[in-house]
Amino acid sequence: MKFFHFTRPLFIIRLGFHKTWYLAFALIIAVMVTRFPDYYPFTERLLFGLVAGVLFFLAMTLRQLAINITSHFRHIPIKEVKLYPFGGVTLVAKEESLPVLEALLAVVGLLTSLIVVVIFYLVYVVLVVAGSVWFAWLIQWLAYLNLILFIVHFIPGFPLDGGRILRAILWKTTGNYDRATLITLRIGQAASAVFYIGGLLLVLNRQWFAGVMVVFLGWILYMAAANISQNISLTRSLAGMSVQHIMSQEYSIIPPHLTLDNLFKDFVMTSGHRQFVVYDEDKLHGVLILDEMKPVPRRKWESTPVSQVMKPSTRQTTAYFDQSAADLLDRMNAYRLSAIPVMESNRVVGLAVREVMIRFYKTRAKLKF
Repeated sequence: MKFFHFTRPLFIIRLGFHKTWYLAFALIIAVMVTRFPDYYPFTERLLFGLVAGVLFFLAMTLRQLAINITSHFRHIPIKEVKLYPFGGVTLVAKEESLPVLEALLAVVGLLTSLIVVVIFYLVYVVLVVAGSVWFAWLIQWLAYLNLILFIVHFIPGFPLDGGRILRAILWKTTGNYDRATLITLRIGQAASAVFYIGGLLLVLNRQWFAGVMVVFLGWILYMAAANISQNISLTRSLAGMSVQHIMSQEYSIIPPHLTLDNLFKDFVMTSGHRQFVVYDEDKLHGVLILDEMKPVPRRKWESTPVSQVMKPSTRQTTAYFDQSAADLLDRMNAYRLSAIPVMESNRVVGLAVREVMIRFYKTRAKLKF
């Protein structure tokens, strides 16, 4: 999964594209390639499949862009957006949001989806009048696909728009954001099970592509809901705890001028540590995780200092001894950080590692704390 950062005067987007987009593109191309094999050559059908995939991706991106612009003008802080083939999952800082604002984002998503359907249909009409039958069919199919997704988003299960609206209502009624989220997540997971069953029935009825796409939709809905549910459970397990309770001492402090070759020989091979804090002359420079060395060719290790590979230190990538562990985990999720140095009196006193937090959560879950 890759994350891209877009910063503009009007809005800020932290956008990640989920790996299910690869399969979504494959399914769209397969639909196009198998249509009208007697009338159009394979290369032409393949080209139209690629065009259809790109247009569908742009439609989902446009939908999320409208949500982000709305969040900017309504001062709704978005921590992260993960774009799935059914739309974006927008993570909002609950401490700085309100139920009505959550519902507003869902309504904007629904209206944008409807506008996209209308645009595709108008283009389809124009192409029919112009006599471009094949491309008109492609646009009509995209309009139909987006219309289905528009209807699906009315299901009151998170992370669909209907689920966001229901969560806002429950949040307003009970005053408990996490409980409202978990209830709508369960509904979302139940909806994914219905999609599984419906898709399998379509496959048994020999409607192969329709069945596979419905099963695919159920699968990505379940994964999205499961990921969010795990993050909530992990955050709740850290409630009431500070960073000092979960920070790790399994790290080494290294200077920024140290080469990757010397790092490997003098630190990795001797200590076995995988996390390193880059610190020199009472100044924190950043953090280096062993896996971040992999993209650098082995032959360049002798000439590459760790300062070129590390994650530079900023206000967002620094933790403090008495800071809330749950808040820190939220920040690590938002900025896709695997480790953050813990500071006290301008000294490094530990390292908050996401992997350690997850192990801590799993241990507490087994012991049923």
